[in-house]
Amino acid sequence: MITKNLVLAALLGASLPAAAIDVAIGNLSPATLEREPIAVFVDGERVERNLMYRRFMRVDLAEGRHTVSFIAPANILTNPPLVTREVTVTARNATTPVVVLAGNGATQPFSIEYYDGLTQPGTANQRPTATLHHLAPFERAETAERGLVAGFSCRNNARDGNTESRDIVYRGEVVFDPGAFARLVCSASFVAAGVGGIELGTLVLPSNGTLRAFLIGDAVNAPFEIVALTVTEVQALSGGGALNPSAIIRSPTFWFDPDRPTEGVNLFEATTSNETFGTWYTFAADGHPLWYALTGGVGTSFGRREFTVFEPRRGSAIMPLSLAGSAVLQYSDCNTAELRVVIGGSDLRTLRLKRSRPVEVCIALDRGD
Repeated sequence: MITKNLVLAALLGASLPAAAIDVAIGNLSPATLEREPIAVFVDGERVERNLMYRRFMRVDLAEGRHTVSFIAPANILTNPPLVTREVTVTARNATTPVVVLAGNGATQPFSIEYYDGLTQPGTANQRPTATLHHLAPFERAETAERGLVAGFSCRNNARDGNTESRDIVYRGEVVFDPGAFARLVCSASFVAAGVGGIELGTLVLPSNGTLRAFLIGDAVNAPFEIVALTVTEVQALSGGGALNPSAIIRSPTFWFDPDRPTEGVNLFEATTSNETFGTWYTFAADGHPLWYALTGGVGTSFGRREFTVFEPRRGSAIMPLSLAGSAVLQYSDCNTAELRVVIGGSDLRTLRLKRSRPVEVCIALDRGD
């Protein structure tokens, strides 16, 4: 009887699939900016039909080897892949594996880059890690002729923390383990001769896992910029275009009006200046979703920010933002604020905002944070 039970248990165990791992798949190839969306296949099965530039998706994969392909538009059943690569998915240090399409097909070929936290220390389960990745495929990026330097600095309220800078070439990375310091706020920078300094501040590390900052763009199809994300959630952008509204509403910096639960505001405070930028997700009178970019949020008095409001223009091609109105944000404290937006010169909206994840101190009201 015992033998029979053991055999049955073995058969049941063999029939159970391996535990699924949450994998992020993203498109950071600037050559796809003005194309139709590309498709993503894993092991021959299509998992995403329309993966646009700067977008990320999530997919559950069993631990082990998988084949990932990015395929150009038109007839994806007959088009050859832009690039295909085998990756081995492994659960490691509570880090979500990330698969990224890079390159521009010209000065740098298309490639699939895979990051699984291999460089994290074995004790990193309950502490954050930050990484900087150079995926901007500009000319001579692989030879370091532009002298690109990546830097990361993290500190807490007591100004304890670490900084690190390193030369980094295309498809390279800097891994930063800030240790056990609490309440870390980080800033990232990339400086290159002939390319210019690109900086991004206020990157709040997750409680564990990895926050990744990618230098992307080629200054031809897309400007140089830094995109910082945790898994597939965009946390911040260095600028250079319209913000990506997808998934950003799940950011820890998301604000909402309890009387308008379907709307939301995402705010980013710059640590090195008095400026703020963000996005506002709302709906038109006919019920269609809209989002606006809030830019140039310069402080004119304590706790007050004034914005110019832009709306993305819809069309078959990539189109610039169009001026839509203005807005004023007034903080009551670190977790409540009022946003007044004027659209088209007459349409006034007032949102009484609450932060979705309360904090004890904030940059807006405590410049020492």
